[in-house]
Amino acid sequence: MSKIFLGIDAGTSVVKVCAFSAGGEVLGKSQRPVQLITPHPAWAEIDVEHYWPAVLATAREALSGFDRVAAAGVSATCPTTIFLDAKFRPVRPRLLSLDSRSDALVRSFAG
Repeated sequence: MSKIFLGIDAGTSVVKVCAFSAGGEVLGKSQRPVQLITPHPAWAEIDVEHYWPAVLATAREALSGFDRVAAAGVSATCPTTIFLDAKFRPVRPRLLSLDSRSDALVRSFAG
C-alpha cells in the first residue's frame, strides 16, 4: 500500500482531518464540531475530555480503508492553557485564547 499522510487541524470550533496520498490527492476527510463552553461573558473554554476523543474519531473516519500512516501534521488552537493534576489529567476545561476574563487585570499591570 502507498504512503498515507494525515493532516489534523484541531481547531477552536471544529476538528478537521484529511488523509493524503504522497502526490497530494485527498483520500479521505472528516470533521466534527467542538463545543465551545461560555458559562459567563468573556469566558471561552473547551472540555478536554471531549476534545481528544473527537480528534481520534475524526482521524479514524478520514482513514477509513487505510491502515498505515507515514506521517502526520498537526495544527491546534493556540495559545491554550490546560491545567493538569499530578497524574497529568485535566482538572478543568482548557482556556482558549478567546477567553478575555483577565483583560482588566492584565491592563492594570501595564499601567
